[in-house]
Amino acid sequence: MKLIIGLILIISFLSCEKKVNQTSQGSGGVTTQVGDGADNSDNSGGGSSNTDDQDITDEDNVGVIETPEVGCLETGVGDQANDYYTFEGIVSHGEPKQGGKVFWSSATDLSLFSNQSDQNVFMTDSRLNLRLVLKPAPEKNTKDSYNYTCEYPPVAYTKMKFTIGIKKDVNGGYIKQFTVSDIPVNGCSPVMETDLSSYTANEPYIVEIISASWDYSCTEATEMGHSQADQFCPYANVYSNYCFEVSLQVATDFTKNFK
Repeated sequence: MKLIIGLILIISFLSCEKKVNQTSQGSGGVTTQVGDGADNSDNSGGGSSNTDDQDITDEDNVGVIETPEVGCLETGVGDQANDYYTFEGIVSHGEPKQGGKVFWSSATDLSLFSNQSDQNVFMTDSRLNLRLVLKPAPEKNTKDSYNYTCEYPPVAYTKMKFTIGIKKDVNGGYIKQFTVSDIPVNGCSPVMETDLSSYTANEPYIVEIISASWDYSCTEATEMGHSQADQFCPYANVYSNYCFEVSLQVATDFTKNFK
C-alpha cells in the first residue's frame, strides 16, 4: 500500500507546478495544542478585537518544534526524489466569505477541491510538517481562494499571527493545532512538526487556517492617537472586508523535509 501511495504522490508532484518565487527569511514563534476530537477554537474572523497570545505550555506528545535558521525557500533535505510542496496564492478575507469560521481549508480550496493529485499531497504515514510564508496584502480586485473579490486596496500589515489545525475528515475535530505568531511579510513561520504515526487515515489529511490576526490595526490606531490603541495591540482580527495572503509549505513521508 505504501508503494502505491508513493507512486501516486510522485505522479501528482510531477503534474503540479506550484513554486515559490521569492526569497524569505524565517522568524516568529509557535505554540502547540493537542486536540481532543472536539473543534473548540475561536474562529470569529472579522472585527478588531484583541487577540493576544495565550501560550500553551503543555507539549507532551506533540512532536518537536524547530525555529528555522535558514531561508524559507531552501531546498529540503532527505533521500526522497521530490522537494517539499508549496501551495501558492492562499488568499482569504478577514471574515470568511464562503461561510463558516475557517479562513482556508485544503479540503475546500477551489483550486484543490477538484484536483485529487493536489489533495494527495496531504497523504502521509507519519510526517506532516507545515510552514507558512506570509505575503504582502493582495491587490484590489484579487480573487480569494473561494473566488470572492478583495474589494479594498491592500493595507501595509508587517506581521501576522495564525492558528493552524490538522484533522482527518471535514466533519471531525482537530488532531492538533498550532499557533504561529510574529511572521513577517516575506518571512515564514517556524516549522510546525507533526507525527501522525499513531493515526490511520486512508484519505488525505486536512489542513486549515482557523484564526488570523494582523498588526495593522495596532499600527493604525497608534498613529491616529486612538485613546484605546492598546486594545488592538499587538494583534487584532483582520478587518472583515480586507484580504491577506500566505503560501503553505508541506513536507510528508514522500517528500524531502525542511532543513
